[in-house]
Amino acid sequence: MKKIAITISHLDQGGIPTAFCSLINELHKRDDIDLTVFIFTKVNTSRFILPDDVTKIYPSKALNMWWGGSVKNDFINKGIHYIGIRTNYYPWIWFARYGKVYGNYDVAISYENDIARPYIDFMCNDFVLNRIKAVCKISWIHNDPYKLGFDKDYVLNRYRDFDGIVSVSKGNKQKLDTICPDYTNKSYYVYNCINLSEKMISKTKFHDIDGKFHIISVSRLANKQKRIDRMIDTCVLLKKHGYENKIVWHMYGSGPDETMLKKYAEEEEVTDIFRFEGYTDNPALLMAQSDLYVMTSDYEGYSLTLLEALCQDIPIICTNFDEAKESVVDGKNGIIVDFEPQYIESAITRLIDNKTILEEMKQYIKNHPVNNDLAIKQFMNVINECEGRRTTTDVR
Repeated sequence: MKKIAITISHLDQGGIPTAFCSLINELHKRDDIDLTVFIFTKVNTSRFILPDDVTKIYPSKALNMWWGGSVKNDFINKGIHYIGIRTNYYPWIWFARYGKVYGNYDVAISYENDIARPYIDFMCNDFVLNRIKAVCKISWIHNDPYKLGFDKDYVLNRYRDFDGIVSVSKGNKQKLDTICPDYTNKSYYVYNCINLSEKMISKTKFHDIDGKFHIISVSRLANKQKRIDRMIDTCVLLKKHGYENKIVWHMYGSGPDETMLKKYAEEEEVTDIFRFEGYTDNPALLMAQSDLYVMTSDYEGYSLTLLEALCQDIPIICTNFDEAKESVVDGKNGIIVDFEPQYIESAITRLIDNKTILEEMKQYIKNHPVNNDLAIKQFMNVINECEGRRTTTDVR
């Protein structure tokens, strides 16, 4: 039985905590793994929970404070973060690097990458390297390394002491290998897991109520990556071409650009069809009740919401970022389009006007159900290869 320790900073809303919880639930099913989870804060605002009988360790009161688990006064909390950011996180990294050492494990995993520019340290790498004793140590990267600000010197230094570096898509792995060819021998990709228990069978669709075509998007409202403004521009074209009484576009999520995006939608006069619905803790049901999922990002790591939409048997339209083809089979379970709004609009109207194509896509999705088999196979292969490459079984 392999003893595996896996570390994450927090269980908040967002893709990384969601993928983390789904992975833990899959690994928990196996009888060949003894799993220990390290979490820096006890606060859990994710819609998922970890199995009760998984060993959970909260290693530091100081890190719990940093991640918002104990300071209730907002002014003090902002002050702590201001000091931490202004000092390049060093006071808090100290708590990640020094303190009680845990072990001994066969494998220790840092599940959360840092951001190189602007510098943000999520402290998981530091914790795994310094406070967990294991034979083999592996680090995960969840997004496009170019967009994370990685360069060769950063990768060489940050990942020098890891036995494996895991990207969440083949495309992201290729980018990392381009940045730092020195580490291609320990560079891998492992797809994210999703929570298959959220498969919904909805007897009622939104279109049964009002006869309209319902589009859904679920995203953090951070426009630099997610490009929600493209959705708004697409709605301008849809209204211009006479579809304003045929569609409703539901945008679920919150984030730093919410106010700006709402103002832009009002200025473009599309709030009648493009609706900011706020955060939801049940996207699966809302997807199951919708007709189409749309994503307009500039880049992604390995999008969970695309997989979640496919799990609910609804087709996808997404922009042609590098990793899109790893989830979407163009013309089969969805349509991959160029980034300009006119191409997004053209794909949407094609499906509205030709229900046969839409139904064929739905049938293809049902015939090719989403599962986690490949992701877990990749995960175990990485574990075994990294262990096999070690010249000693000594913990470190």
